[in-house]
Amino acid sequence: MCALNMKTIFFLFAVLTSLVLMKVELHTNACKKCKTPNGVKKLPYQYWADRCTQCTCKSKLYIPCTNPCERGVKDTFSDYTPCDINSCGKQVAIQQCHSAVGEDGEPCLGHNIDIRTCNEDKCSGCPGGRLAEGAEIIIGGIEVKPKNNFPWMVLIESEGCGGSLISPRHVLTAAHCVENEDKITLKTGKHDRTIMEKTEQSRTVRNIRNIIVHPSFDGINHDIAIIIITPPIELNSHTQPVLLPTSPIFNMKTTKDRQCEVAGWGRTSLDNLRNSEVLLHVILKQEEKCNLIKADRKAITKDMFCASEDGKDSCFGDSGGPFMCRDEKTSKWTQYGVVSWGPVDSCGEKSGVYTKVPNYLDWINDIISTDGGWSEWTPFTDCANGMKSRARICTNPEPIGNGTCKGTGEVSKDEKTGLYMDIEKVNC
Repeated sequence: MCALNMKTIFFLFAVLTSLVLMKVELHTNACKKCKTPNGVKKLPYQYWADRCTQCTCKSKLYIPCTNPCERGVKDTFSDYTPCDINSCGKQVAIQQCHSAVGEDGEPCLGHNIDIRTCNEDKCSGCPGGRLAEGAEIIIGGIEVKPKNNFPWMVLIESEGCGGSLISPRHVLTAAHCVENEDKITLKTGKHDRTIMEKTEQSRTVRNIRNIIVHPSFDGINHDIAIIIITPPIELNSHTQPVLLPTSPIFNMKTTKDRQCEVAGWGRTSLDNLRNSEVLLHVILKQEEKCNLIKADRKAITKDMFCASEDGKDSCFGDSGGPFMCRDEKTSKWTQYGVVSWGPVDSCGEKSGVYTKVPNYLDWINDIISTDGGWSEWTPFTDCANGMKSRARICTNPEPIGNGTCKGTGEVSKDEKTGLYMDIEKVNC
């Protein structure tokens, strides 16, 4: 009897399992649809995103598209555009693709672009990138290692302040550091401020027109300024600009889950009247509520924010330096603040106050944006299907902020580098 019951149980289990599998299969077949520009279609479904780009809807989450270079014949790359032997600019080569058929049955022409850095052996840095991540002021700060690991740091030697390089020609700092000054000496590529270093570049700014203090600065509000450098700083692995925010929105969500730091050559304690000899850095957190006495809290405006972390803070001599945060996905650093002020008798005990950089993006870009110049053209590709192509890159120097280059062919932005390309196609 027990054996019969067990057989019955196994039989019923098998029947139920089959029914469940049939139901799943029917349900799955019924759901094999995806949304396309032509409406909801059954899978698989092919459509054209444009005349030469064909897409295949294979699932709701997987719609691969192929361009003429992926479906057609690839010619060899052209030679690269020439490089200045003293430049860290970019050079480009172009590859023409042909023989792929488009939606109308006519041949499609496509291109691949390859961009590389000139003199790459000495120009390995990139804007917003450090030499090393995870390497081992400022109150509670530690020495920056390896040296020049924040390659945008600027020592404003004549004023005992810091700053940040935001383009080869521009330094962002605090207005109170440079107000009423007609001569400023600054250095990039510095670590130990007391000695001459091989990586340093020095510039002296003597023209008061090149020291631009925010027009609304009143001694505490709008504490931000830009120094224009001539000749421009040479970018290399030890000297690179920090990234600026792309959005004017800045709140607690902006810096949430991001590593934010301040760096500088300022005092390490209130008792020590001398600034640090070497560059120090400290991890800080943006604060929703400023830890300040009532009188100081009243001075906080919408153009400022506070930050500190367990007895760590910026101090005298760190003014003008960047409050910067690291993007976990790209490992790039963006500057959100400028070291501005804090309680007179407190470094590390209360909040530090920072100028909110995102609120000044329009003002900054109006000053620093310079249109780049086009590189020379690459040689033309071989002739295919009656067409040949050549390309050039917007550089000399790379445009900063909203600067662009005006092209004559098909101007587009390279997704990987953010640089503008100009492709010209002619009959042959």
